[in-house]
Amino acid sequence: MKIESQRLILRSMLQSDQDDFFNHRLDHENFIYIGLAQEKQQVAERFAEIMSGWKGSEGEKLALAIELKSTGSMAGDLMFKYQSHSHQIAEIGYALKTDFQGQGIATEAAKMLVDYVFNELPVNKIVAYCDPRNTASFSLMEKLGMRREGHLRENMRIGDQWCDTYCYALLKRDWRQSNEQK
Repeated sequence: MKIESQRLILRSMLQSDQDDFFNHRLDHENFIYIGLAQEKQQVAERFAEIMSGWKGSEGEKLALAIELKSTGSMAGDLMFKYQSHSHQIAEIGYALKTDFQGQGIATEAAKMLVDYVFNELPVNKIVAYCDPRNTASFSLMEKLGMRREGHLRENMRIGDQWCDTYCYALLKRDWRQSNEQK
């Protein structure tokens, strides 16, 4: 898969992305509210899983690299997975390297992914989740036109701490309607 804008390329991970992926995922401060496995062995296992290829099964994560066209640098990654094929619900996620934050890259990349998903895949609803303390994440969700559908109390563990989760969602018809108005 490859999706392009003027400044970004969203593409499948390559073996050559391994060092960037490791450095990104092992930045504990950057993942403080995400709760992804951040030990070297767990990151290695996740990268090996990515390299085995995506089959589109429910719950299986597709990882896409966010590459800057101008430099070829990997700025971060996006995640997509089907939560339910029969109900046409998918989930997205994103993580940007610290050096690339605050430049609109995550918003642009997420918009590109949402547009692709709604136009090319059998998906009616996209959901995303974040820790309520992660204001940058839920602000991005709102920029996408997502609506907060829930506040789930102590829904996720990050380390040894129980954390709340915001649930946001976007319907295909709302995405199309907002794009028609532009």
